[in-house]
Amino acid sequence: MLSGSISIADDFVTSGTMRDALHARFLRRKRQQSAWDAEEARDLRVAESSQHWTHYGCVTLIEYLEVVCGIEPRTAIERVRVSYALGDLPLLEAELEEGTFQFSHVKELTRILVPDTEEEWIRHARGMTYREVQQAIAGHVRGDRPTDPTQPDERRRFIGFHLKPSTIARLSAVLKELEAERGDRFTDDDDKINALCDRASGDLSPAEVWITPEGRGFAHGVELDDAELATLTCDATILGHVDDPHGRAHPTITAKKRKRIRARDGHRCSVPGCRATRYLDVHHIIHREHGGDDADENVLCLCRGHHRLHHQGLLSITGRAPDALTFKRVNADEDERSSCPRGHRDRVRQSS
Repeated sequence: MLSGSISIADDFVTSGTMRDALHARFLRRKRQQSAWDAEEARDLRVAESSQHWTHYGCVTLIEYLEVVCGIEPRTAIERVRVSYALGDLPLLEAELEEGTFQFSHVKELTRILVPDTEEEWIRHARGMTYREVQQAIAGHVRGDRPTDPTQPDERRRFIGFHLKPSTIARLSAVLKELEAERGDRFTDDDDKINALCDRASGDLSPAEVWITPEGRGFAHGVELDDAELATLTCDATILGHVDDPHGRAHPTITAKKRKRIRARDGHRCSVPGCRATRYLDVHHIIHREHGGDDADENVLCLCRGHHRLHHQGLLSITGRAPDALTFKRVNADEDERSSCPRGHRDRVRQSS
């Protein structure tokens, strides 16, 4: 019976007519699937706006898709994201419906397309495989055009863990403890993992950075974006230039000075309202690339969270350390002024 089935299959695929018919069926199903995916995207937007799921005993749209449609939550979340993105990208949705692109292509393209760049990316990506589309958008950020220079690949990737309840409880406790040490809540999962890595690497160890002739930086085997490179090189060990076999590693600030500035600032982050006492970096108020030096009045302690925010352009720091500093958060109504460093303020309170 089995050998007969194999023989029939062999005859089937060796016949040119049969082979063409099989190929045509695959193509037809591909077009149908793309049309169904486009229809589903539109239906998901309607379901979300009407809270459709509440009529069927579900609390969220994700729950509805799992219970009624059998779609596991992670896939459902991604399909809802894509459906909303397509609401602003009618040309891409039309390409999906016509079968020019499959859902896998669209899923990647919606990460970076905006209405102004939609047409250019569609022309650029036509005929690409899923893997080629992934490579084409790698290093681009939302709003980029295909011809824009790429940045280090910052695409977020899902990493899953299957944990026992007791392990989850331990992880939650550690994250709460880290938030208390930082004096601030985590902004996202990436922030949480960075905090865990900071704790694992130790409090006093400066980062080790390689520099290329073009000025690019690498740490932990990956290329750094401009903000991360600026953050690390405030207080890091520069291992040297990658093309210089005789180069010597050198710290951007000495260990003795790092300890002294931490002591001066009370072993706490200098940003008003921050209670972080661990994972402190020494930051240059006037950046080195702008002519800043290691003078005491030009350096202060920042926790790594606020240090990253500063170099991402979300927190400005001006003035002279330790007693004439001004901090301004992006979109904040008022400046936060510090008349003396955090450690000094606390000691004044305790003695009063």
